[in-house]
Amino acid sequence: MRGQSLVYAPAIPVYGDYFNTGNHKYSDDVAAYLIAEHPSGGAAGISVGAFLGYQGGFFGNIFFGQHKLGTVDTFSIYWNRAQSRFDFTVNGVTKSIPYTWADASAAASPVGGIGIRNFVANCQATPTEAAMLATISGVSVSK
Repeated sequence: MRGQSLVYAPAIPVYGDYFNTGNHKYSDDVAAYLIAEHPSGGAAGISVGAFLGYQGGFFGNIFFGQHKLGTVDTFSIYWNRAQSRFDFTVNGVTKSIPYTWADASAAASPVGGIGIRNFVANCQATPTEAAMLATISGVSVSK
């Protein structure tokens, strides 16, 4: 996925399952995630990071720093299969996560997406509300 422009909400993930390591089960799919999230505890900004998911675990955690709320940024995930790595780009800065898994099989569940997630405290004594706004434009997907 390339070129997602985002105005931040509590959590906006860009993700996809790219390949399977050979057992053809969903749990053996390798997924790449690029996430912008508003950390709990009253932090005054958005934390942007990326990682890989495989067999219920997360690997390679990279951090792109804190961004101001309301900022428009450009994200991309590129599977650099020839170099056995994923390249994540935020505002022109690229960081990579290499992998050593076999990547010859298609993903068992070839999904991808852009999501907006809002995590609100689940407290019956003091109910809370949350609102979020995201503008997403210029999305492209290529093989």
